[in-house]
Amino acid sequence: MALLKSDMMYLVSRRVCVTPGNKKTLTCYQYHVTDSVRISKLSTEPY
Repeated sequence: MALLKSDMMYLVSRRVCVTPGNKKTLTCYQYHVTDSVRISKLSTEPY
């Protein structure tokens, strides 16, 4: 899962939320900073 640099502006305390494409949804991902950055999908919320 690749995120654009502009999406990094949504990063709040190890959590990033993006609005994919033309969908009226807010998809949130959990940041895990270990040996490498792993991003797991948390939820898709109504935008």
